[in-house]
Amino acid sequence: MADVFGSLTLKQNVALQAILMGLSNAEVATLFDCADSTAKVHARGVMQKLGVRSRPHVILKVRPLFDVVDEATYQSLMGLPKDWATRPQVFPEATAKVRAKTRPAGK
Repeated sequence: MADVFGSLTLKQNVALQAILMGLSNAEVATLFDCADSTAKVHARGVMQKLGVRSRPHVILKVRPLFDVVDEATYQSLMGLPKDWATRPQVFPEATAKVRAKTRPAGK
C-alpha cells in the first residue's frame, strides 16, 4: 500500500483522488487552481508511477486499496484526508499546499 500511495507527490495524490472520483482534467484544474494542461501532467504522473496507461486502469489498480485503507494510514502516507477532493474548503491547510505554485511566477 505504501508503495502505491507513498510514491506519489502531493499533487499526484490529489490527481489520484480526482481520477477515482471520475473527474475530468478541467475539474482537476479547478481543484488545483491551475491550467487544464497542468492537471493533465499530474494525472499522467500518476499513471506513469502506477505503470498504467489510462484512467480506467488507475481505477482498477488503486480502487481496492483506496477502499480498504483507513483514514489515519492514508493521511500519514499522503498528507491529505481521503475525501479532500470532495471537500477542499473543509481542509484549508491541505488546500493551500495543493494549490501552492511549484515554480516561481514567470517561469
